[in-house]
Amino acid sequence: MASSSQHGLLTYAAAISGGLLSSSCCVVQLVLNYFSIGCAGFSVLDPFRNTFLSITYGTLFYKVWRDQTLGRGLLTRENAITSLIVLALSVSPTVVRSINHGRLSSEGDLIVKRVEITGMNCESCANSVRNGMMKLPGVEQVRVELKDKSVTIWSKREVSL
Repeated sequence: MASSSQHGLLTYAAAISGGLLSSSCCVVQLVLNYFSIGCAGFSVLDPFRNTFLSITYGTLFYKVWRDQTLGRGLLTRENAITSLIVLALSVSPTVVRSINHGRLSSEGDLIVKRVEITGMNCESCANSVRNGMMKLPGVEQVRVELKDKSVTIWSKREVSL
């Protein structure tokens, strides 16, 4: 039988692992992209994101409830740190998606070009496309739509792709 501290570590590990699995398409892939490693195929986990989030938050709530019933208090330092890590992991896909959509300005003298992109399967891939397009000369704004597999570019001059 596991000791109380081992049980606590296992529940923290389960909560953080679930959070990582729910956001692996973004967090892990963004790290891989930083090191110029292409798509690792984490987008296959996207359909299970809500399941991973349910397991993650269920495990975390169980740990907090168990600590409370054992008289350790509602908000221990470990629970607070784990909660912050889980929260950051679980919102990361939403943050990356909002970055990929970009902010649209009302500048009227920009050329708008829409291009279809193949092979883009996750928000991290879309982020790589966005970052690459933003490096092109004259590009002012880029909006990447993962669902449509398209990118819209606003530029001061014609951009050749």
